[in-house]
Amino acid sequence: MPPFEKGGPRPFGKPFEKGKSGNPAGRLKGYAAVARQILKETGNGSELVVHALTVFRDPKESAARRDEMHTWLSDRGLGRPVAMLDLSAEINTGQAPGAVDLSGLSDAELALIERSLAGVLDQPVEDVDGDAAAEGDVGTVSH
Repeated sequence: MPPFEKGGPRPFGKPFEKGKSGNPAGRLKGYAAVARQILKETGNGSELVVHALTVFRDPKESAARRDEMHTWLSDRGLGRPVAMLDLSAEINTGQAPGAVDLSGLSDAELALIERSLAGVLDQPVEDVDGDAAAEGDVGTVSH
């Protein structure tokens, strides 16, 4: 498709070349200056808020126009709502739920896990032979 020519007929579909941005320079360079001027001329934006509130509270305005001002005020005062996505998924590891293969861990690593779980569960850790382990006693763990 030939590139769009100014003054010529508008092309159908996508008027930009594939792989090239339709807006390579981004926002216009004067955009920040315009925003600063609007803030300066409207009392840091307060006139805009007063206008939106006036329309929002006017029972003579249409419901659509009042709703539009409600959205405008909410978006600027509270921020736009964050889109939430549910990204939960089930992963099949081939093991029973909750099963973890600990065969590659050292005795010290297993003892550390055992002590951590005992603190979480608030139960005494037992040695391999069934006796309660003494405070700070790592004991032996077989696997």
